[in-house]
Amino acid sequence: MSTGRPQLRALREERGWTQQEVADQISRLAWLRRREHVGVNADMVAKWERGEKRPSPRYRELLSLLFGADTQTLGLGPAAHPATEGRPEAQDSSLIAMLGGAASLLDQFGAAGAILQPRMFGVWKDELMQRRAMLKIIGLATTAGFASFGDGDVPRAGKPTPETVRDLDELADRYQVLYHSTAPTVLMTPVAAHLETLRDLLRPGPDQHLRRKLFVNRARVATLAGRLAFFDLRDPLAARGYYNLALESAREAGDHLQAAAALAHLAFIPAADYGFGAALDYLRAAARHVAKHPDHRVAS
Repeated sequence: MSTGRPQLRALREERGWTQQEVADQISRLAWLRRREHVGVNADMVAKWERGEKRPSPRYRELLSLLFGADTQTLGLGPAAHPATEGRPEAQDSSLIAMLGGAASLLDQFGAAGAILQPRMFGVWKDELMQRRAMLKIIGLATTAGFASFGDGDVPRAGKPTPETVRDLDELADRYQVLYHSTAPTVLMTPVAAHLETLRDLLRPGPDQHLRRKLFVNRARVATLAGRLAFFDLRDPLAARGYYNLALESAREAGDHLQAAAALAHLAFIPAADYGFGAALDYLRAAARHVAKHPDHRVAS
């Protein structure tokens, strides 16, 4: 007679997920972490919840990562590490939900989003490492093989092509639209992966025409990352780094309008701390760019 696994079902319902959504999330994690296609579906999740079938070790690891809980909490067996016992706090759950949201967003990008996949999981790992929540789920991360996923495991983006540049431009356009409708923590994940991908693409030394296009793209996306960091995530230090990257990239590309935009955005950082003199210096530098290369779109 089946004893059922109410913990797994309760955690799923607590997040408002259907069994099919759990199956979809597991499939995304398997692909992003190991480049594996898995055959999980809603019926399989239902059998796990009813106790009719026990997940294999691979699926137990993915379920633990997805829900931010050890196997004992999920009702799938004893915890592998005592440090992971007990229910995760709301902060841990919200972080896992953010990662799932970013994976769902990647699906929306379609074929163009495929170029980001090699870097997505690395960005997730960095995000986890930077948060206090990582200290509470480090046992889980080690069990799931997450801690061993280093930069050496991330494949390079390869040599850029016109099709690659086209996809990156399409993604940059999508981010601008999504900025007004997507949670900043969710949108920042593909944006950061985008910038990492561009760094890889610029290393092989593409021809001058493609190189300029890549720098223009990086200036746009880095400016958006700065906006997300400063206005939405309240992280002025990260914002400064992104804006400086945007400025450097715009100058490399000879894109004076984007350089002016980056300088103007930088002015917000000292202004927020009442450093109005420094803010005015940035605005004057932006104005000089516009004066040398007049354009009515940025005159204000």
